[in-house]
Amino acid sequence: MILLYAGLQRVPRELHEAADLEGVSAWQRLRWLLIPQLAPVIALNLVLITIASFNTFDLIIPLTGGGPARRTEVISLFMYRLGFFDLEAGRAAAVAVVMLVVNLTLAWVAGRLIMRERRTMRASAGGGTMIATRRQARCFIAALAAAAAAFLLPQLWLFSLSLKSKAGVYEYPPRWIPAGRIARELPLRADAHAGAVVSLEQRGRRGRWPRR
Repeated sequence: MILLYAGLQRVPRELHEAADLEGVSAWQRLRWLLIPQLAPVIALNLVLITIASFNTFDLIIPLTGGGPARRTEVISLFMYRLGFFDLEAGRAAAVAVVMLVVNLTLAWVAGRLIMRERRTMRASAGGGTMIATRRQARCFIAALAAAAAAFLLPQLWLFSLSLKSKAGVYEYPPRWIPAGRIARELPLRADAHAGAVVSLEQRGRRGRWPRR
């Protein structure tokens, strides 16, 4: 609401006066005057609301906890349950990587919208102002690159964790690159499944459970 109110305040008064002289209706004023002027603000507002809704966690935990029957569970709560209840750290890290990619994409879109709006506002200014704006943009990009470099190592470890098995997550010493996960686990899983089937057949022959 604050963004939309700020966008309405930025609409030039001359446009409203021209609309009054033309005698346009309320719908025409909204369609041809307000919506084109508010289009960047509406797009930015939609992106920010999407980011906030995508990362909602603190409201759902105390209110519903994801229930009833996981009907109100969101992706962040799903990641939380995988990591702390099911102890599936690899799957939780994979969900976190997907959330990171989506958030970075939406943040890039929001940044592009903000920079486009600033360029539109300062396009009528002099060359010195444009040079100062470019310098500010370069300083902002440099600061953003430094912050991204500081967060790069944990995110790489998170991505590596998403590729590991449950046993590989807790192995010591930890490894950055999982070693032969598929080649090692598939025979073990097949043997375990075959052993479970054999044990069930033996129990059925011995009559250890009631047959239907």
